Amino acid sequence: DAMSERTTVLAAAGVAVGAAVLAAWAARKAARAPGVRVVATDAAPAAIGPYVQATRDGLGTVYVSGQVGFVPGTKNLDGTTAAAQARRALSNIRAILEAAGSSMDRVLKTTVLLTNIADYAEVNAVYAEAFGNHKPARAAFAVKDLPAGAIVEIDCIALER
Repeated sequence: DAMSERTTVLAAAGVAVGAAVLAAWAARKAARAPGVRVVATDAAPAAIGPYVQATRDGLGTVYVSGQVGFVPGTKNLDGTTAAAQARRALSNIRAILEAAGSSMDRVLKTTVLLTNIADYAEVNAVYAEAFGNHKPARAAFAVKDLPAGAIVEIDCIALER
C-alpha cells in the first residue's frame, strides 16, 4: 500500500540523516580530542630550535611559540628598530594563528620580551595597532639577550575559532 511505502521511505531517510548527523558529531569530537597537534605554515618563519611554530591542544587552545622579527623563509630580521621587529613578529603570529584556525581577536594572552625596556612605548604602539580594539592579557619583560640578535620576541595563547 502507498502509505506504508511512504512510511518506509521516510524512515529510511530519517535513518540516513541520523547517521550523517552522528558521523559529523563524531568527526567534530575527534577533532577536539585532547592531544598535541603541531601547527606549521610557510607564511611564518620556521622554528630555529627544537620546537614548533605552534601547537593546538585539541580542546580549542592554540599556543604560539615566541616569534622574533624574521622575514618568513629567511633568518633575516625585518629592520633594526623595535617597532619594525615587533610589527614583523606580530605579522608572523597572525599567519601562525590563521594556520591554526584562529585569529588575533581570539588571543587570550601574550608575552613580550624586549632587550631594552626603553623600547616599551615604541613596541606598545605597534602592538595596539596589531590588536585594534581587542586587548588580550599581557606580560612584558626586559631581558638581557634574544636569539639571533633580535630585540623583540612575542608569544601568545589563543582560542581556536
